[in-house]
Amino acid sequence: MKSALVFDYDGVLVDSLPFMQKVYNEIGKRLDIPEFRNLKNPVDFFDGNYRVTLQKVGISDEKEVDMVRGIYHELLINHNTMIPLFPGIKELLYDAKDHFKLGLVSNNIKSEIEHNLEKLGVLGLFDFVAGDEYGALKPDPTQILKCAEHLEISPARMTYVGDMTNDIIAARNAKVNKMIAVTYGYHSSGLLLHENPDILVNSVSELRRAIQKRKLDA
Repeated sequence: MKSALVFDYDGVLVDSLPFMQKVYNEIGKRLDIPEFRNLKNPVDFFDGNYRVTLQKVGISDEKEVDMVRGIYHELLINHNTMIPLFPGIKELLYDAKDHFKLGLVSNNIKSEIEHNLEKLGVLGLFDFVAGDEYGALKPDPTQILKCAEHLEISPARMTYVGDMTNDIIAARNAKVNKMIAVTYGYHSSGLLLHENPDILVNSVSELRRAIQKRKLDA
């Protein structure tokens, strides 16, 4: 029986940081939020749960949150070519598909994830995709547990790949077998190491080697 390999989306599969920086800069301009308008080094400022990121600057009212989501959708429609796969990810996924059940668990919007991955030619590789439709967002383990349930596999036979501290905490709370953290996404190695991932990698090529080792261990 295959084990499962489950990925986060932003910062692991797709290089969305330039786009997200544009989104938050635009939010800063429209809502007069200096922290977002002048966001020049956003990596460690972003939380995996976008609601927490907004709360850092005082946005918690649902009307304001909906306005922020509207800005995101507006820019996504106009600039969606800015969200490519990281070089080497497509090849990694095709290779992994032969050995693992593949899942995707993200705090992003499921319909947007699926739309972009379909355009990029890799959506069909995934056996399950979870976005924000469950309400509970990482670090809550709900999405990972739903993925395990759908894949009909124990979390103890899952490897989760993420790029933020919330990913590590969610994977630990879900009791997955191994958690691989990548430093080429949103959070720095210092932040990630603070949460003690099982494996830390610095590039897609290192991630591929770590996954190949997981094949041997499966």
